[in-house]
Amino acid sequence: MQNFSVSKGRCFVVFASTLSLFSIANSVMAQDAFGSGPGGGDTRFQTFTVGSGGPTIVWGVNESSPEDYDYADDPEYADSLGQAPTLQGRTNGWIYPSAMGSQAQLLGSSGDTSSTELVRIPRAEFKKLVEMPDGLDLLGLSFCDQTCLEIAAQEPNSPDAMLTPRAVSLSQASKGARSSYEDNNFQKWGTSLSGWNLGVYVDPERRAPGEAAVVDGRLDKFIEPTLLAEVMRVGELCGNNPDYQARLAAYGLKYRRHFRERSAKEVALDASDAVSSKGDSEIALLKRVLRVKTELAAIKPRSEDPGKRMQSAEKFEREGNLYEALVDRLRLEEMQDDAVSRYRVAVLYRELGEHKLAYEKVKEALECQFKPSEKSLQCKANILAGDILMDAVKEADRHGSLAISQARLRNATAAYRRACLLCPFDTAVGSRLLKAARLAEAMESNVENKLMLVGAYRYAGDSESAQNLLDELVASAGGDIRVKQIRYAMQITRR
Repeated sequence: MQNFSVSKGRCFVVFASTLSLFSIANSVMAQDAFGSGPGGGDTRFQTFTVGSGGPTIVWGVNESSPEDYDYADDPEYADSLGQAPTLQGRTNGWIYPSAMGSQAQLLGSSGDTSSTELVRIPRAEFKKLVEMPDGLDLLGLSFCDQTCLEIAAQEPNSPDAMLTPRAVSLSQASKGARSSYEDNNFQKWGTSLSGWNLGVYVDPERRAPGEAAVVDGRLDKFIEPTLLAEVMRVGELCGNNPDYQARLAAYGLKYRRHFRERSAKEVALDASDAVSSKGDSEIALLKRVLRVKTELAAIKPRSEDPGKRMQSAEKFEREGNLYEALVDRLRLEEMQDDAVSRYRVAVLYRELGEHKLAYEKVKEALECQFKPSEKSLQCKANILAGDILMDAVKEADRHGSLAISQARLRNATAAYRRACLLCPFDTAVGSRLLKAARLAEAMESNVENKLMLVGAYRYAGDSESAQNLLDELVASAGGDIRVKQIRYAMQITRR
């Protein structure tokens, strides 16, 4: 958020961490607008006024200006000026009377600068105002591929824990955890027309690929104080709605895949904005964005009671209105901050086709502490993690990435094994482990993978196949301590 300041008859900017008006009395001298200067007792900086009624420039005392220098005709000279005093640690710049349109144009304003008051906004801050945030950024999507990293989940305390190794052993898995996931990620994005449908912001500071953008003060934006007041009003309105951030994130996710249709009223208002903005497309875009944010913030927040919020989420899920359900699920996670609320969000992400988000959220849930009474949900969370990982294995195989495929498969068997320990009599869970263990044993036939397969047969309800494979292992590797341990475990856990 930003903090801008306005002074009568001058235009300048103050930006800080919150969007609240920092008022300065009209009687304050120009050199004091930054909080220091000759009138403020700071002698490190001096002021210079070009001509009668010209711009007041603040620069360091070590700089000098040629006699009668026409600053407006030499924009490069602006870059040589010393820094203005700082306010709250971050503010610096120049002060200009907004009535001088040439100076405003020099700094990059593309609209009308004939007003008696204008506010100068740094280009980077203006960009934040006119771009709707990305839903994935708001929801915390990781840049790295966590599917290749082992989940630090609690090991269930079960007598069946000795029936299998913790995971299969695959030689390339450790390399997969260090590999880039580029071109092997399992997240799919729609290719159809999508977006907020507000218009496109073209960044004037944009440079060629690989070339760093140069921050140029002459590209800063000038806006009317009335528009600044509207920015602040909308910011306060959004901040007062407890559902706003969750709704913005859910809708941001929605419009990555869907196209927001504009109503006839909105189209008419857009046309009106284009006229009132006097050809300044950036100001028109800002007005459109503020209008959409106002509409989102005006939606009445739903109940703060977790029980009622849960009922609301379940109702939307039954109706297939998944993005509205996501608003409730995100708010429940915020309210309850526990493993179950995270698991519910992960389930919804997967239904929405956001597999990477789903995996990262269920990983968070598994690394939380489930209550003893939540054992069934803990089992389901492990199954969900395993299912997502198995889909990811297929994607890596499709790209021919053996190391990534094996790392994901190793983690899938670990997740399914934990689910089996939590629900040992659920043969459907055992069947999932059996499928993953067979694939691992087919990739690399070693003792550890065969032992995992023995346990998987057992959990899937096929005790005969489990015993036959174990007998083969005893005959070929009977001296292996792991074989002895699992043979003993099989004897004491027969059912």
